[in-house]
Amino acid sequence: MLQIFSQLIEDFSPSSRVWYYLADQTFDGTESDYIQSRIDEFVSIQWKSHGAKLNATGILLHNQLIALSVDDNSLDASGCSIDSSVKFIKEVGSELKVDFFDRMYVLISNGEKTQRVRISDLSNYKDWSLLNPIVTTVKDVQEKGVITVSESELVR
Repeated sequence: MLQIFSQLIEDFSPSSRVWYYLADQTFDGTESDYIQSRIDEFVSIQWKSHGAKLNATGILLHNQLIALSVDDNSLDASGCSIDSSVKFIKEVGSELKVDFFDRMYVLISNGEKTQRVRISDLSNYKDWSLLNPIVTTVKDVQEKGVITVSESELVR
């Protein structure tokens, strides 16, 4: 799934910003479709910087994680536009009674199963893949978007 997000942002500047929001639950197909439609509307119509439309994209990954990015080649996200994206995520969370802001959890996978785990429990999953929550740019996503848990700075 990260590969799909990587394809959406492949023409974006490497320094373009990326934001991840991990939900406290996995969504069913209907919820996922709804969330993706809300993301599509937000990034294509609503997300602006000083009144100008941003070149942005977003996707729901693994039925649990919203990934957003703005291409800074055209127009960079300002403080107000970043605030509006946070407001958007809060609105979706409020509608669905979901928390997207608990930063004590990450998303891991062993190829067959994807699950949300507490950062403090990561050492129990050292051979699993981690959707790296520390990425902040398109370059980061492309170079280290998925790493093994044992490679992560989060494992002590």
